[in-house]
Amino acid sequence: ATKALRGGGVRSPAIYADLDSHPMQLKRTLSRSSSSSRVSNPEELPRKSLFCMTIEHPLRKAAVNIVFHPWFDRSIMTLIFLNCVVLAIDSKEPEFAGTVRGRIVSGSENVFLALFCAEMMIKIVGLGFAWDENSYLADNWNRLDFLVVVLGIVAAVDLGNFSAIRTVRVLRPLRTITGFSGMRKLVETLLQSMPLLLDVGVLVTFLFFVLGLVGVQMFAGAMDRRCAVLENPLPGCE
Repeated sequence: ATKALRGGGVRSPAIYADLDSHPMQLKRTLSRSSSSSRVSNPEELPRKSLFCMTIEHPLRKAAVNIVFHPWFDRSIMTLIFLNCVVLAIDSKEPEFAGTVRGRIVSGSENVFLALFCAEMMIKIVGLGFAWDENSYLADNWNRLDFLVVVLGIVAAVDLGNFSAIRTVRVLRPLRTITGFSGMRKLVETLLQSMPLLLDVGVLVTFLFFVLGLVGVQMFAGAMDRRCAVLENPLPGCE
């Protein structure tokens, strides 16, 4: 029996019978764990998008064809890369806005925001907005995209002092994670291990606290009245 278990020759009937009886459920589970809940088959899309457009609607058909086109994600990754370059050359100096480079950065920000809004709307029309397991907001990465775009629109409207909201632009490079399956799996693994890492963090914090108490008891007052006047002070320190 031990040899059979080591060789993988024995399988649990209770487990495998359930998996064999539900092959589509097993396939769906494996697909989700390997693709970060991203829909890879148009047949899995919701029957209606935005409560009015069925899968046969011409506008939704066009949106689905765009979303599932291989060059769509590549184009978005290129836009994100270019946006990162623009963010890198941006400056907060007051005179920067009046320079040629400042005007280019300001104008390109509006262009990038419009393109990202178009991407979001195409995905919402094609995948559906919410309330379905395969809709746009069902994917956590799409939620991040939605948050970045909405806050970008709020900052662009300029109804007041939204300087803090403008900093959300630095989250756009995080969208590159959605374009690489390896990075998505790595981030998801880290998020799934957070409960275990929380226990480790509590242990490390307690250890630092104990060592801090030991240090206070050993060195408390050791540097009291230890200040001295140098006979030959350094230049500029008189």
